[in-house]
Amino acid sequence: DVLSLACCWQQRVNSACTHAPTGLGPNLVGVTPEKAIKLAANDYFREKLTDPVTNELPIGRQILAGGLAGFLQVSATNPMEIVKLRMQLQNLKPAAERLTSMQIVKNLGLRGLYKGVAVTWMRDVPYSIIFFPGYAVLSEQFADKDGNTGIVAIIGAGLLTLTHQSVNDRCSPSLAL
Repeated sequence: DVLSLACCWQQRVNSACTHAPTGLGPNLVGVTPEKAIKLAANDYFREKLTDPVTNELPIGRQILAGGLAGFLQVSATNPMEIVKLRMQLQNLKPAAERLTSMQIVKNLGLRGLYKGVAVTWMRDVPYSIIFFPGYAVLSEQFADKDGNTGIVAIIGAGLLTLTHQSVNDRCSPSLAL
């Protein structure tokens, strides 16, 4: 309708086109590797856990593959998350006191880079345990004659994890950084 178009035009004029992609860089650097690791790990573990004789992957092994994928992803990306959070906090300090990312890594050390990893495992491993097998089962159930699932399995797996994510968002402890 006309009102929606007017709002969109006003937003475009006020924020200019240069502000639209401002969140793209951090997402490409932070979120993309995280998801790529999780997806690749799940595929790897599913392949390794599939019975070579029957070519079947029972639900218990699907759950194990999902859990291992979540565990591996958190283990690989937790240091990056800690450094990212510390860098965001640097903006609260006077310019003379701000540290570079390399200084933060050096100050934290290996142990500090993994601070809070257990809590993150408790969040991401159950999510992966639900999501990946849920997606696989729904893909089998809703596949057409050519084996294509479309968006139904993705939405269904997302809905399966929605309650977990809602509880997680409301109950996650805030870690002192």
